[in-house]
Amino acid sequence: RCSRVGQFMVGGAGLKQHVNYNISCTNAGPLGEALKLTLGCLKEGFNFYQSTTATPMEDGPKSCDPQSCMYQCATLRFTTKLGLEMPDGEDEISCVVIDAYDEVRIHP
Repeated sequence: RCSRVGQFMVGGAGLKQHVNYNISCTNAGPLGEALKLTLGCLKEGFNFYQSTTATPMEDGPKSCDPQSCMYQCATLRFTTKLGLEMPDGEDEISCVVIDAYDEVRIHP
């Protein structure tokens, strides 16, 4: 299974890609303090796109309006697993997806 954004390759002279991230601490209840990581990626200003699921012969690049955009955002929480310590004294890390957002707006 793939995100909607992952189903397209985009390009063009006006392509702008913005990548943002934020790292913070949060309370994870009985798990204690946790690290929270939020990642975001916006692609805009492109004027062609192509499906990643078809071969170039089947589905070559298609033109689109530069107002088209694609956006992905995910928030992850990292904690140590309670009561699980590895033999070498290191904790095992657990990663949980708190939220994920995926949007594609391609205007012909």
